[in-house]
Amino acid sequence: MLLNSHSVAVVLHLKHHFVGLVYRTSSFLFVVYTNYVV
Repeated sequence: MLLNSHSVAVVLHLKHHFVGLVYRTSSFLFVVYTNYVV
């Protein structure tokens, strides 16, 4: 049970980092895209 809850915490932690990485990457690509198009 303790190991299971720890695994859930690790998954949530990695998911949070993954979402942050995707958000930063998409923001960066959006800036590059707008700079090239406009």
